[in-house]
Amino acid sequence: MRRLAVLLALLLLSACTTIPTQGEVERIPMTAEPRSVELAPEPPQPDMPPDRLAEGFLQAMAEPDADYAVARQYLTVESAATWQPSSGAGIYDGRVAEVSDRILLTGTRIGVLDAHGRHTPVADTLEHDFRVVQEDGQWRISNPPSGVMVSRYIFERFYAHPAIYFMARNGSHVVPELIHLPEALLTPARVVEALLAGPGPDLAMAVRNTIPPGTRLAPEGATISPDGVAQLTLAGLPSRFDESQRRELGAQLMWSLTAIPRVTGLQLAVDGVPYPLPGQDEDGVLELASQQGYQVLTRGTSTDLFGVRGGVAGRLTSSGSFLPLDTGERDVAEIALSLDAARLAFVPRSRDVVITGPLEGELAELDLQFSSIRSLQFASGYLWFLGRDGEDATQVVRVDQQGAAQTVELEIPESPIVDFSVSQTGARVALILAGSSGNVLGSATIVGDAAPRLEQWRPMPLIDDSGAPLQGYRSLDFSGESEIAVVAQPGSERPSVFLVRFDGSLVRDIGPLTGAPAEVSALPRMGGDALAVRSSSNVVFRYEARIRWSGTGVELDEISYPG
Repeated sequence: MRRLAVLLALLLLSACTTIPTQGEVERIPMTAEPRSVELAPEPPQPDMPPDRLAEGFLQAMAEPDADYAVARQYLTVESAATWQPSSGAGIYDGRVAEVSDRILLTGTRIGVLDAHGRHTPVADTLEHDFRVVQEDGQWRISNPPSGVMVSRYIFERFYAHPAIYFMARNGSHVVPELIHLPEALLTPARVVEALLAGPGPDLAMAVRNTIPPGTRLAPEGATISPDGVAQLTLAGLPSRFDESQRRELGAQLMWSLTAIPRVTGLQLAVDGVPYPLPGQDEDGVLELASQQGYQVLTRGTSTDLFGVRGGVAGRLTSSGSFLPLDTGERDVAEIALSLDAARLAFVPRSRDVVITGPLEGELAELDLQFSSIRSLQFASGYLWFLGRDGEDATQVVRVDQQGAAQTVELEIPESPIVDFSVSQTGARVALILAGSSGNVLGSATIVGDAAPRLEQWRPMPLIDDSGAPLQGYRSLDFSGESEIAVVAQPGSERPSVFLVRFDGSLVRDIGPLTGAPAEVSALPRMGGDALAVRSSSNVVFRYEARIRWSGTGVELDEISYPG
């Protein structure tokens, strides 16, 4: 990477002497925000030794221009013709090594991307033999990987990590799905193509795609006007869509196109004819500001932290004051607030009932026939918790606004649940399960409304940026649409707090803290940067991205942000 940094610096300096000052001005449609730093890998040099050849190939795979034209120059003629870099990608921590006359990429494979850019976390030993051979007197690679291989450094800094959006089955809001692709390929057309491909198997049963099969991107494609309006032309979209379908179509397209910086509106045409969308202005532009109601995180109103101290529930204000809540003089063990802070729920020390109602109103006791109730939270209009049933089995329970409880069917490994968190979209859940060799972090999809169940369980092996696998998971909470905050231990180091994309693609240590973190709570909002931690000695710290961690001077037995 030092060689790449030097190359980038030289190219940037040389570019300053080649800016044209004469000739015709050409108008180029804006398709994406320009990158602050461009990758510019070089083709193989004459008589390049095998190890340098492999290193150059790995660097060249970071640049997708012209279907990876520079990277193909490192391959034999036959391999260059058959290599399919668009089939997916592997993300690795490792290096090139020469072993017994073989040129290998060794290390750890930490993730894979499918052809649509969806990520799956892995933690596999990596050993790829490039099979470097002589061709026309020069060393060339005869065995490239099936897709591309990118280092963690390249993936984190030169890939885009946007969300595209599908519609919740009840049509009330959009649900994100993360994709990852080189920044040079992040264009409106690529975003629309990802939508046309539909959701991945992990999400498909929880959402629907308003764009029907058979719809395609028209030859006119998708561009961005200088004032930030995405101009999109589709082909094959039914003209018979009613107003509700068009409204959902506009929301899904508009929110997905926010993956492109600067996009503030959408103009849609179908088969060359303007396609009206409810809410558009007189110029046929659907503005992002009109679609805020489809984004669940915009419904949050309170930024106060709530908690429990000595059996008393209360609110911790920004000034550090602890203001008790009216809970009817009950001895409180755990508290939860809805995202808009309008509804309150708490569990008394007996942990055998739930008491809930308006924050500023009359509370009602729900006898739900569960014991050891914990991990209380609101999401997607429901109250969720963990509780033991009559057979002493831990269950995930969902309670509607009328107080009716449903046990959620669990199609996950039969292991004790340490903690769980439900996304505010109601489509995803993150869980910590107790395992024989340590706690395991994983994810699942919430399927069904009348009879909810957790399906599509996927473990989430995580490796921090030092190469240490995370372990000792003990607490987690959704901090945004697609990000969770989790307390974990990197290798033999002390526990810390990590922000993790829900698909396990990006792991960021936001410690250190004074004292060992025991519980984390997050305020789910866009950006995911409002967190609180309770240490093992009950000292509370708050996190804001600009100021990092700061002590509140308050000790609490339990903490909870709204949501």
